[in-house]
Amino acid sequence: MTVLTCVLVIAGTLCACSTQEYKLQQSNTEYQQAKELINAGKVSEGIDRLKILVRTFPENPEYRGYLKHQQDLQLAILLKEGDLQRQQRQWSVAETTYLRALAMDPENQRAQDGIRSLTIGQRHETMTATAQELFNANNPDGAQNIVRAILAEEATNQSARALYERIEQRRIDKVISTPQIKSAFSKPITLEFKDIPVKSVFEFISRVANVNFIYDQELRTEQPISIFVRNTSIEDAIEVLLTSNQLAKKVLNDNTLLIYPLSRSQEYQEMFVRSFYLANTDAKKVMALLKTVLKTKDIYIDEKLNTLVMRDTAEAIRTAEKLITSQDMADPEVMLEVEVLEINRKSLEAIGIRYPTQASVGVQGRPTVNGTTTLTPGKLTVRELNNFNSDLGVFSISDPVLALNLLQQDTDTNLLANPHIRVKNREKAKIHVGDRIPVLTSIANATGFVSQSVNYIEVGIKLDVEPTILLNDEVSIKVGMEVSNQTDQLTSSSGTVTYTIGTRNANTILRLKNGETQVLAGLFRDDEQKISNKVPGLAGLPLIGRLFTDKNTDRRKKEIALLITPRIISNIIPADAVYTTFPVGVDRNMPTGKSTNSGRQVSSDYTPPPPQPSPQTSQDNRADRAAMKPIDDISSPDNNGNPM
Repeated sequence: MTVLTCVLVIAGTLCACSTQEYKLQQSNTEYQQAKELINAGKVSEGIDRLKILVRTFPENPEYRGYLKHQQDLQLAILLKEGDLQRQQRQWSVAETTYLRALAMDPENQRAQDGIRSLTIGQRHETMTATAQELFNANNPDGAQNIVRAILAEEATNQSARALYERIEQRRIDKVISTPQIKSAFSKPITLEFKDIPVKSVFEFISRVANVNFIYDQELRTEQPISIFVRNTSIEDAIEVLLTSNQLAKKVLNDNTLLIYPLSRSQEYQEMFVRSFYLANTDAKKVMALLKTVLKTKDIYIDEKLNTLVMRDTAEAIRTAEKLITSQDMADPEVMLEVEVLEINRKSLEAIGIRYPTQASVGVQGRPTVNGTTTLTPGKLTVRELNNFNSDLGVFSISDPVLALNLLQQDTDTNLLANPHIRVKNREKAKIHVGDRIPVLTSIANATGFVSQSVNYIEVGIKLDVEPTILLNDEVSIKVGMEVSNQTDQLTSSSGTVTYTIGTRNANTILRLKNGETQVLAGLFRDDEQKISNKVPGLAGLPLIGRLFTDKNTDRRKKEIALLITPRIISNIIPADAVYTTFPVGVDRNMPTGKSTNSGRQVSSDYTPPPPQPSPQTSQDNRADRAAMKPIDDISSPDNNGNPM
């Protein structure tokens, strides 16, 4: 009975294992099929199969992780599509996409916000259409109120912003555009008045030109004036009258002018704000320019964005635009092609017989202590001195005894550096081709602690250039060249190593045409060293004395050549005369005399010579009529040909 039970248990276990293995193989097959469906583009079917696998095998991390990854990926795709459709104002399609995203993740905040944005977007679209209708119906105020409400809720609404810009542009155009006087302003007129009120003169012009004049409350209408102009247009006559009496005008409509004193200009001049985005010139320099030339006070600059904002009259802003256009130019650039050639020639010659330079005789003791014999050069014990023998004597000579030097060596070294460097106008550039030699420095403090630091000395070819690009395609270059190398190495008693550096320097200023090559040469050094080692006495013997002489000759020659070629990449193109020469109106701070007003030269003392009397008219009558009665040359004659 026990054996049968064991057999049944084992059989059941084997069956369970087989069933579990079969289910595992089946799940892996379904998992692979789900992945294949997703890769083939059938994402929904693949995700459905993955959900079944996760419910069947909830403890399998691979299935759960892959399902989560695919759900997040598809959710991100749906949200991106929904946002794009909402931006394209496909309201119904976008709503369907967001609902699909919420079906996958009901708590997704981005999808919920998208649906709310759809409602707001549809409402804004209706409001924008209403504002457009009001704008077309010449009701810009009502249209702007609606547009501002839209932009307050959605500042990035492109349609509302475009409509707002059109409304503002219409307002600006209406303010900027000066009304044109519809009258006989171009017809000639003759005015001859002496010491009469200014108001009377304007009233006369009003009757002739059919123009209305309104006066500022501070204008002294009874101020006496004198004016004599002949055959001058009405417009020019008014300008002479205003300029000679420190007055100004403002056109209110097509037949009305406001006359006011110059001291009240700020009350009537329209002020504008203009932003300038500078591409090349520094905002600080432009601000200084405008303050100096235009006397503008209300200026703000943003150094980070390199922008400038000014507040001034329309004429001042137009002048500032021309000034900035003439100054905001790209800096010229030049490419410097440099070739540095260092030529080293070395010739070494060593011929002769080298003899020993030293011979010596000495003693060397050999005392024995505890059975050990030691050598003591230069010392003898008393016993060794009493028993001195040849073993205690030492004879020394430098090795080798004889050496025959037969050496002749020639060395040529060429060091070539050919850098190309691009430099802006009036900027410095540096070139270094060489090595950096470390120098160890030791510093000891009061406690005896020694600290060490490492400094580096640059050796090789160092070139400093500063180009100035001229308008005639020439380049003025300030050149500084230094060629250095290590010539010797010294070690102090403390073990510190120092170096001897040999340098050659050249500094000059060149002026070259575009593409012209200049050669700087002649920086050479020629060294020659001769050493003769002789045997005293024997080297002076005739004929055979050369056998006792060793000669060494060392010749070294170094030469530096610099070739520099400028190639202008971009140069300054002067602005047109429109931006460099133009009238800027009247400077009220100038001394009395001739000044300009809107580009026209006038004189405060505009007094033509009085008319010559005709033979039929007495001088007294002509003088009285010139002083008391205005004469209008544009009046028509009567039927008899006499002036009316």
